[in-house]
Amino acid sequence: MIKVHKDGQYLIVHESTEQGHAKLGWNVVERDLPDEAEAMPLDPHKLGTADLKAELAARQIEVPEGAKKDDLVALLEAALAAEGGGHD
Repeated sequence: MIKVHKDGQYLIVHESTEQGHAKLGWNVVERDLPDEAEAMPLDPHKLGTADLKAELAARQIEVPEGAKKDDLVALLEAALAAEGGGHD
């Protein structure tokens, strides 16, 4: 897991999403986070719209034009379920 930063916000993301986050302007601030950070589930309901879009972009999931926050949350929850992780 890695910690990324953009505009005063931080996310903990999987290493496989690093390039997607970098394309969106996120910078890596910490690598190889300890196990407790890895065990922390991602809760889409606690993310802002920009963070939701970043998480979806990192997973190469297209965001429909005009999508609302609830739509983004549903897309990310489906992606996390497919990955076998995230918030239940």
